[in-house]
Amino acid sequence: MKRGAGWPLAVAVILGATVAGNVWLIRLAGADPSFAVEEDYYRKGVRWDEELAQRAHNEALGWRVRATLSPIEPGRGADLLVALDDSAVAPIADASIVVCALHVGRAAHPVDVTLRPGDA
Repeated sequence: MKRGAGWPLAVAVILGATVAGNVWLIRLAGADPSFAVEEDYYRKGVRWDEELAQRAHNEALGWRVRATLSPIEPGRGADLLVALDDSAVAPIADASIVVCALHVGRAAHPVDVTLRPGDA
């Protein structure tokens, strides 16, 4: 081998190691269960005015949502109680509420639950 012929090989090895390291870091970051991206954020942004109009309409009707969270026992979770009332503080009949809950440490795994009157 000629003198100085090892430099191109050394450069190729260093570049290859850099690329392999970056690919490994990208895969590691993508597998993190605490990382999440807002689902369908563009549609939500486009419909933001509709959301604000619905909130204003609900407020004009006097509808209120009351949510309470009471712990069951330490380390075992909690009970979520939700009440949807009209302006006379009477329950709204046949209402259903969709709850999207997530743990901050596992934001990529939200839990959607539909609540109906009398569910316990």
